[in-house]
Amino acid sequence: MRDIIIVNCLAPDNVVRNIRKLGYEVFCCERNMLFSEPVSAHPDMNFLQIRDRLYVAEEQKRKFEELPNVKNLTNIFFAGKNNISPRDKLLYPADVFLNAVCICGDLICRVGSVYKPALEYAKSLSVNIVYVNQGYTKCNIAPVSQQHKAVITEDAGIAKILYKCGYDVLLLQKHEVKLDPYDYGFIGGACGLIENKLVFTGKIENHSEFKKIYYFCKKYNTEIISLSNDPLYDFGSILKVSL
Repeated sequence: MRDIIIVNCLAPDNVVRNIRKLGYEVFCCERNMLFSEPVSAHPDMNFLQIRDRLYVAEEQKRKFEELPNVKNLTNIFFAGKNNISPRDKLLYPADVFLNAVCICGDLICRVGSVYKPALEYAKSLSVNIVYVNQGYTKCNIAPVSQQHKAVITEDAGIAKILYKCGYDVLLLQKHEVKLDPYDYGFIGGACGLIENKLVFTGKIENHSEFKKIYYFCKKYNTEIISLSNDPLYDFGSILKVSL
């Protein structure tokens, strides 16, 4: 398998450079003109991996297929919305069809919004479907382990549902992630799990609840890495995908 880290094309150079220093190939997600501008290049809006399959927003196809050998792979599926002009915009919740997350045999997603072929594929593998009300599901969830059901979120509704599903959840009390022009972004959109490392787009040590985050990650032997000294910014998750 070949691992690729997907980042927002607007992410600062030092964030991309420091990911490469970890030894990974990086793909920069382009703007998807069907989405509103602030989230148009967010990886968690444009990519969703379920086991061996990678679902990719149709608008990313041209650049993604420029990666070496990608055109020959049979586990990549391009997901589109019919009868939508590039001049139009997909409004919430129509825009979150790939904004879900697969963790430890669960697919966490918003009921009625997730891309139907992806949902059906997950069901065919007996993946447990966990429905939440929050459409920006992946933006709101920061997994801290590949082996354990452990996540960080600021969303009380997601936390309540995941508690019932046996998750260890660190529920943050404050929104301290930036996402212009909105009041705030989300912790899941400001980081990504790469093996046993939780990497952040900015300096996580400056978060007022950093000690909680540190000890929660330490419990699962997950290393915390700040990829820059900038404030935490929601660039739409840092996604590790396997091809």
